[in-house]
Amino acid sequence: MGRVLLEVVLYPESADVLDSVRSSLQSKLAEVAEIVDVSERPIAFGLSAIAVRLIVDESLGTEPVERALGEISGLSSFNIERVTRVL
Repeated sequence: MGRVLLEVVLYPESADVLDSVRSSLQSKLAEVAEIVDVSERPIAFGLSAIAVRLIVDESLGTEPVERALGEISGLSSFNIERVTRVL
């Protein structure tokens, strides 16, 4: 099967846990996805979201990534903004 690119935005509980959430990404996602890019997006009042681009196997869908992200401490929520096939 093919591979897909996921664009996910992570919303931390507070600005204090931003670095902790960012450092947890590699260990939590290592078995289910290849991290392509990680960047910060300012939201408001000093709080930033973390934008992550991931490559995953199309046959697995997004569920393994969603489960892995759900295990990250300090993460309030996340949103999968885009799913596109990689050629």
